[in-house]
Amino acid sequence: MRSFLAGMVFNNASQRYVQTLVWQVSHFYHQPLTICNAVLLPQVQAFNLKVVAKKLKNIAGAMGIRVAHMTDQRGEKACIAEIRRLNCDLGLPSGLRRLNVQDSDLAKLAQAALKSATGITNPVQANQANQANQADLITIYQLAM
Repeated sequence: MRSFLAGMVFNNASQRYVQTLVWQVSHFYHQPLTICNAVLLPQVQAFNLKVVAKKLKNIAGAMGIRVAHMTDQRGEKACIAEIRRLNCDLGLPSGLRRLNVQDSDLAKLAQAALKSATGITNPVQANQANQANQADLITIYQLAM
């Protein structure tokens, strides 16, 4: 189920920074990609919300949330909340600290993530007014701690 939901989000909402950021944590800390995906997914969704709110609202609907009368922004927030609830229900780590990620490594992880080709297709990256930079990626990591 987790892989199915993650696949829906990656393919339908262009959540490429999830993969970009997750790969760094997984390889540097030898943690499972799937667990890192679950931890970082809500923060990347929030980062991309200006661009993908409607898509995430639709995903929330597919997850069983009644979104018919919600705004796109409310639906997007419902999607993030549902992912967090699923993570909790499944007993997954509540943050990167539980995966032994150190604050002192975040800049290094973000710098490596910026070099990854998968980030190019992230919707905020594609929006010239919202180009991501190392500080943005560090912020995503910090929010996931």
